[in-house]
Parts: sequence; structure tokens; C-alpha cells
Amino acid sequence: MFTKTLEIVAPIFLIVLVGYLARRFGLAKENWVHLLNRFIYFVSLPALIIASFWNVNWRAVGLGSALAWNLGLMMFFAVLAVAILRFLKISKEMRASIFMSVIVGNTVYMGFPLVGRAVDVSQYDAVVAVATLQLVLGLLFSVFAIEFWVIKSKKLKIYVDDLLTSPLIISLAVGLILGSLSWQDKTAGTIKSALAMLGATASPLALFGLGAFMHGKFMKFHARASWIVSIFKIVIIPALAFFILRKLGLPHYVVDVSALLFAMPVAVTTFVLSEKYSLEKHFNASVIVLSTALSVIVIPIFLILFL
Repeated sequence: MFTKTLEIVAPIFLIVLVGYLARRFGLAKENWVHLLNRFIYFVSLPALIIASFWNVNWRAVGLGSALAWNLGLMMFFAVLAVAILRFLKISKEMRASIFMSVIVGNTVYMGFPLVGRAVDVSQYDAVVAVATLQLVLGLLFSVFAIEFWVIKSKKLKIYVDDLLTSPLIISLAVGLILGSLSWQDKTAGTIKSALAMLGATASPLALFGLGAFMHGKFMKFHARASWIVSIFKIVIIPALAFFILRKLGLPHYVVDVSALLFAMPVAVTTFVLSEKYSLEKHFNASVIVLSTALSVIVIPIFLILFL
């Protein structure tokens, strides 16, 4: 289990290192981070979501139940995070950054390969669907939190507009529609391949941008907060998810898949949102790196305990 996790985590740090060195030796410019993040948010991440949902077998037994319970859990953890953050005397930008880090996990680029290998092949559709759902909902809840805390939007219309115009929600809807159709000819295959290629750029580009941003700032900011949030994200939340779902008497595969995906480290896409909305970028960069490093130890333990 440790070897599997290390094999997946090692390339992540290598790409961050490449970005760091590129900035260090002047090959990457400071404005690259902003440009890369815009491309990820509006192009490659939506392509990834569409491709993922298009390939899911929505007729798989028990998939609806798995998605419904994960939707409920995501809402529960979001409310819990808001309740705790209300009592912390921190800046509004830091509050939003912590919320993102707790809610948005690296379910796609670590969750797919890790959990997909660990569970039975018949459960892979559930892995893809739940992982994508957790990512999209986490990012959407984060945008709402940013609107409420940082931008201080008070009108319901603003949140509705965010929902309807969000590239994440649009891509989710398109993926669901395409996934429910029986369109599997050569044209569909060509479109899927193009979407998959675009989607595959999201994580590497975000990691490269993260490394370039961290030049001269590596782990110097918010060290204590990074440790606390990392432990909360990859230890406490998955343990709570496992306990709640097990107590509800749900099928083992729903419990196992859901809890393991909640155990994924902070997603690099939180750095994309942090840069887009001028939040605490230093904190988000640090907590992504730290939680990913800690996951090398934590995830193998959870794989043994949950499975």
C-alpha cells in the first residue's frame, strides 16, 4: 500500500519541483501562474469533469445511493467547517482559504488511481462518479464561501448566477447528459479523446504553477495552520465519514469508496481559486504540499483499516 501511494505522490512533487526550478532560473515568469490558472479553471478542469462523467455507467447498481450519501456528507462537512470558522479570529481571506482546503480534496488525480486500484473492478464507476462529485461540489461550495465572506455578496441572485454560469456546474451538467445517452460511435470517441487530453493538463499545469509560485516562499507562511488543516482534512474528515456511513448500515463499497476519497490531500485546484480571488495563496500552497506529503503515510493506513 505504501509503495502504491508513493508511486502516485512522487510525480506530483517532481512537477512542483520543475515549476520551482523554472522560476528559480528565470525560465518561468511571474505572470505565468495567473495565465495557467485561468486556463485550468475555464478549459482543462471542465474538460476533465465532462470526460469523467461521460465515461461513467450510470446504470450501475447502487451508484445513485453512493452519490446521494456523498452529497449529504459534503453538505454536512461544509456546514461543520463554516460553524467552526465563525469562531476563529482570522481574516476573511484566510477563512475562505481554510474552508477550501478542508472541503476540496485531490479526488481526481490521486483518488482515481489509488482507490481504483484498491477496490474491486466492479466498483470503479462509483470511484469515478463519487470522486468527480466531491471535487465539483467542493469547488462550488468554496466559490459560495468566497462570495459570502470575501466579496460579501448579499443577494440571492448573485449565488444563482454563480451556480448557472460556473464552468464547473456547466461541465457537470454536460457530463451527466452525455453520460446518460447511448452515444458511443467514432465521433463520440474522438470528442472523448480530445476532452481527456485537455483534462489531463489540469493537474500538471496547476502543479507547475504552484511550484513557480512557491519560489522563495516554500513553507515559510502559516506553518502551524497548514499542519492543523492538513490533519483535519486527511485524518478527521475521512474518519468521520467512515463512522457515519458505517453506522447507517450502507453497503461496504459505498462506505469504503467514500471514506477513502475523503482522505485525499488538499487539491491543487484550491490554489487556482486562491489566485483567482486573491486569497491567502501562501497558505494554500503550503497546505497542498504538506497534506500531500502526509498522505504518503496516512492513506496506506486508511486503505488497510477501511478495506
